[in-house]
Order: sequence, then C-alpha cells, then structure tokens
Amino acid sequence: MDRASMEAEHVGTLDLAGLAAFKIEDSDLAKALAMMGKAIDLRESAKRTESQSISFSYA
Repeated sequence: MDRASMEAEHVGTLDLAGLAAFKIEDSDLAKALAMMGKAIDLRESAKRTESQSISFSYA
C-alpha cells in the first residue's frame, strides 16, 4: 500500500476534530476547528437521541 492510500484510509477513520488536527497540524486554528468539530458531533448526537426519544413517546 502506498503512502497516499494509507493516508486516505486513515483520514476516513477520523472524526471532525481529528480531521482538523490532521489536516492543519498543531496550530491555534487546528485547535479551534477541533473544538468546533467536537461541539458539532455532540450536537448532532444530541439531536439523534432527542428525535429517537420523541418518536418513542408517540408509540
């Protein structure tokens, strides 16, 4: 496996925070994007959980 395909495979496994840190390296911008990515992941997870609990309450 060549380096480019190994990198592509690795990038595919990263969450938003990890992707920001990987692409921009250790900079203040990468840290800010990582924090934003974590917040987005948490918000999306909360939305999924909330929509599941709402659909169960109507059952």
